[in-house]
Amino acid sequence: MAIKSPLKMPKYLLGLFRLLFRVQIMPIDAISDNYTTTAIDKNAARTSNEDAQKVRQLAETDRKVRAHEAAHVAAGGQYVRGGAAFQYQKGPDGKMYAVSGEVSIDASPVRGDPEATIQKMQVVRHAAMAPADPSGQDRAVAAAASATEAQARQEVARENASENEEGNEAVVGSPTASKSSKTSSYNGKGEVTAFSENDRISIIDLISIN
Repeated sequence: MAIKSPLKMPKYLLGLFRLLFRVQIMPIDAISDNYTTTAIDKNAARTSNEDAQKVRQLAETDRKVRAHEAAHVAAGGQYVRGGAAFQYQKGPDGKMYAVSGEVSIDASPVRGDPEATIQKMQVVRHAAMAPADPSGQDRAVAAAASATEAQARQEVARENASENEEGNEAVVGSPTASKSSKTSSYNGKGEVTAFSENDRISIIDLISIN
């Protein structure tokens, strides 16, 4: 008996089968590749957005810090020492942004001149409170300047009272009454004795306001 050869698939059916197989398999690989690419793109976009937001925040902080310190410098005038000093932080874009700052101002009393001290402390207080959002340190400097000004005003009052007493004594007593010592409030060196050495030491000559 003759042995029949195995059934062979016609060529057109075989071609159709291969085409269907290719159509079914290839989209699966393409979907996998597209999914991986999309995930990477999303992560990159998220990182880019976070960096951009961080840069915007740093830029806004830099602007506020510089404006704050510029207000101190502008109001402090001649009593500002060295201008503003800043601390910086590097942003995702590689630039440096100011994140804090300070200004040193001479807040010491004027020796031997309480009236000049009053004027100086008014400038110091104004400089400390010049920014739109004064810090706790700013307010502390302003309070210290007010205290020093109050001491100076008391000294001026004592000086005026002493001058009045001397004037009365000169009228009642001898017309040639000596006025070699203008007021007992001043010592031989021309310094105001109301400000003791301890008082001068307790007031920081250079106070940083930030």
